[in-house]
Amino acid sequence: MIRAFLTGLPPGVPLAFTSWFIMNGIRGAFAVLFPTIASEPGWSENELAATFSLGILLYAPATIVVGFLTDRIGIRLTMIIGCALMALSFGLIATATPDAAWRMVAGWTIAAGPAAQPAV
Repeated sequence: MIRAFLTGLPPGVPLAFTSWFIMNGIRGAFAVLFPTIASEPGWSENELAATFSLGILLYAPATIVVGFLTDRIGIRLTMIIGCALMALSFGLIATATPDAAWRMVAGWTIAAGPAAQPAV
């Protein structure tokens, strides 16, 4: 039944839904992982909460910038830029330590803000 439904859709619709699903999962994952990260020695709950808040606050203005880029340079190049930003942000998050908390802040802010926009 699902296959019959999906075959009637334009090809971009399942891809758009999958992209939206993944990006919302990335944004929502921080709230799920927050207690675990905060319980690790050295991580400040205030720094982590500020990290999440900054990423969410940057999401709305990033919409305007990504819309402008999409209009000016096209969707393909905008998506490539978004993928590169996402890879950069995941690299920063993976190397974050309590001594280098700025990596978590920068990585999450990029992932939840500008990098999330082209995919959604």
